[in-house]
Amino acid sequence: MTVNSHSLSDSEFFKVACKEVHSHFNRNHNLAGFDFESLILPLLFENPILKKKNEGNWIVPETFLHSRFNPPSSFVVVDIETTGGRPPQHRITELAALKVKNGKIVEEFSQLVNPDRLIPRNVVQLTGITDEMVSKQPTLEKVLPKFLEFVGDSVFVAHNADFDYRFIQYFSLEYLGENYNPEVLCTFKLAKRILPNFSKHNLGELSMIFGYETSNVVRHRALDDAKATAYILINLISFCHYAGLRTKRDLLVFQEPLVINPPKFAKGILLSASKIEETPKLKGIFLLKDAADKTVYLNKSANIKETVHDIFYPRKNGAKRFVKKLSSVTKIKTIPILSELTMKLEVFRLSSKLKVSNPLPIVSGGGFLKINMQKEKFPLVQASTHFSYRGDYFYGPFRKKNHLDSLLSSVYSVFPLSIFSADAGIIEEKDKIVHIREELVHRLRIVLEKSLNSVSHEENLTFLLSLWGDKISESKLRKRYQRLLLLLNNLSVNGPSVERKNILIVEPGDNRTSFICYLIHEGLLVDEIKFKRDAIPFNELEKRICDIYDSQGRINKNVSKKTLFESSIIADWLRRETMEGFVMPVLSDFVKEEFMPMFFTSLQDPFSLGKKISTPS
Repeated sequence: MTVNSHSLSDSEFFKVACKEVHSHFNRNHNLAGFDFESLILPLLFENPILKKKNEGNWIVPETFLHSRFNPPSSFVVVDIETTGGRPPQHRITELAALKVKNGKIVEEFSQLVNPDRLIPRNVVQLTGITDEMVSKQPTLEKVLPKFLEFVGDSVFVAHNADFDYRFIQYFSLEYLGENYNPEVLCTFKLAKRILPNFSKHNLGELSMIFGYETSNVVRHRALDDAKATAYILINLISFCHYAGLRTKRDLLVFQEPLVINPPKFAKGILLSASKIEETPKLKGIFLLKDAADKTVYLNKSANIKETVHDIFYPRKNGAKRFVKKLSSVTKIKTIPILSELTMKLEVFRLSSKLKVSNPLPIVSGGGFLKINMQKEKFPLVQASTHFSYRGDYFYGPFRKKNHLDSLLSSVYSVFPLSIFSADAGIIEEKDKIVHIREELVHRLRIVLEKSLNSVSHEENLTFLLSLWGDKISESKLRKRYQRLLLLLNNLSVNGPSVERKNILIVEPGDNRTSFICYLIHEGLLVDEIKFKRDAIPFNELEKRICDIYDSQGRINKNVSKKTLFESSIIADWLRRETMEGFVMPVLSDFVKEEFMPMFFTSLQDPFSLGKKISTPS
């Protein structure tokens, strides 16, 4: 904060009774039910130009009770609704902004946006914005220029501003080539500084505190949320002079969290603190090296400087124990990478090459559901953390272990897999056991891959009931079967098995001007090509793609453990929807004349980013 007591002479200070400050607060703020001590006293103690003389008096500037914080800058309060949490695979569906000046809303902007993709069901339930509502609305590249013109050079304000700002900044650069980089004010962070004694600082809670009428407000619609945020901003700003803020710069600095007892630089470390300060705020991979240039530790990060700082300025005991292992580190190497997939692949590869521990799980979350296809193998269905390539089937991976556990439990409650294991010993004829096992696996695959119609469901139930015998009633089996189908739908499990997919994945390289194309054949990463977006190697791409997908049966199935791990990483990434580029399936009946033009068009179209491109069947 730029304010300091040296800007005022001693003659400009005078004693004010605490009750006068209290009365001033009550006259200027309609906050019935909230006490002066919890709202204002924390700010007064932070104010660098105020002094507490004793229990009854403050030493304050003469102008303190008569001035207000009112910077001349305009603020634009923004709220967006989206199809999900991160660009580009998630898109904006509604955009609203209110211009605030001199403590009043003076202008507004609001527009529904066609996201050019389906809106997930859970998002429709949250926002009420449906595919029908946006189908005839303009797309973002048409709305964004008008929005940026409306915003101008105003301070960008939002509640949890990083979310809204990240979307606007990303699509401004990708669609318009404009690097939108405004001053940003977050009302959530500001509220935590202004109202530190309150446990919640969400829109609903702050609206209640400041008396904002919410009876006719539609939550999670952009304009209504922007109006609530603007009202909260105006009220928060009215408190700022208590904390000694005078300028817009004071406000932007003040919003950042107050660091109390910051962590100290770890002891016994050869790395100088200055090298951490010199580390760039990049997204990518960092390698911590010793004096002999040997890598001691590596990892990925969305903000390398912040992550490295947290490592060498540890807060918790576990972090303090970990940093002791890095005592020999003397330098930091950074590798900029934008793609989450590329980062995970490169961390795995570098860990193997440099013989250091891989800090990342091959598959995060719960892992895969695996169907064993070996005749003597038991159990038939189980959890697995990575692929094998011997004919087994894999589904997932699942975001959480309890999701996979629930699915496994449901599968075993419907399919009598344990009864017909090779070593169960109930039926003596081994060939019959093998036949039943094969039929069970076949029918389970049909259910998992959603290729049953209503008649087939009945046939499946009849078959399963005949195997269960008197161990379960028909009504109970039907309930379990319906529960399994509902669980598969909720977990978005469908086929074919992830191991057998043919797809092209295009992701950005070290920045948005470059691409990496990953060629996946039957679930295996068999080739990758790096190139510049403005210099696409059309002939080379076509040759290498056709060599793989137009040459049936020529891919070597004797794959290495490394390849299987990489394929598991790719499957995990596909499931988690963290794409920065696009994904394009390759059909089994690959036709070069149909596929390649569509692929090349997608490479040159910025609106393809974040999409799963449909190919002609």
